[in-house]
Amino acid sequence: MSTQVRPKTFEGYQYRAKHLIVGLGHIPLAELRPEHIQHYYREKGKKLAPATIGKHHNLLSAALAQAVEWRTLPRNVAEAVKPPQVLRKEMRALTGPEVHRLLAACEGKTWHPIFHTLTWTGLRRSELLGLRWKDVDLLMATMRVVQTLQKLNKGEYIYQEPKTQAGRRTIALSPVSCLELRAHREDQERDANILGIDITDDTLIFSHPDASPRLPSTLTLAFRRLADRVGLQGVRLHDLRHTMASLYLQQGVSPKTVAERLGHSSVVITLDLYSHCLPGVQEAAAAQFDAAMEAVLVK
Repeated sequence: MSTQVRPKTFEGYQYRAKHLIVGLGHIPLAELRPEHIQHYYREKGKKLAPATIGKHHNLLSAALAQAVEWRTLPRNVAEAVKPPQVLRKEMRALTGPEVHRLLAACEGKTWHPIFHTLTWTGLRRSELLGLRWKDVDLLMATMRVVQTLQKLNKGEYIYQEPKTQAGRRTIALSPVSCLELRAHREDQERDANILGIDITDDTLIFSHPDASPRLPSTLTLAFRRLADRVGLQGVRLHDLRHTMASLYLQQGVSPKTVAERLGHSSVVITLDLYSHCLPGVQEAAAAQFDAAMEAVLVK
């Protein structure tokens, strides 16, 4: 396996490897059988989601494939085992009134500009937390996504470039977004003056008052509590990204434009996720087919 992986990804490998060692480490490699792996998946399935077990399977299969390549093993027994089927999580896109209800409930609080920006831009949580003031041009109404912020298990914060070229993108800001960010900048500068620190181009836009990075999980927790308070139980922070995409598509914005805003590497990904949001697509396709068949008869 290649060691050229991102630190956060490597932490995930380490965590899953510990589970695999506890569950299967007592079995010599040469004696490992598909039934051992199936038993491991069944036991883990009592506590872990199918998607998580799928990650365990991928790591185990990759490790055994490496052992085969090194000729330590004659075959990869994980290939004979299918992990649990992963069902795609249902997306919950908010309606316009629900968005306004959510934002009204945190008006004047720290979370308002954060949740507003996530909804209006469709940024991922890590992308939002990595934004600096030099990444935003409020005169030209643009925002550049050039880095993400992650927190490792040992407490260290790391900044990384987006995983794909498409993830490194420029997003057009609406007038409402610009006003929100200007007001946030004023509040941030007021707090900084009280603490005797300066706000520079390199300052994180959505930092703590002392300019230190925010813990990513606190955004998720704060959003969950807010959503529950306004009667939107079950709505996740990531659903704000779905909300932007869905509302854009419902307004007739092209899927390619939405894909570019989301940072998808292909418009196919966007269409696969949000085709149900495209108004009248099925009806239009059926009507076009009728028209095409009638044209053939006329000839």
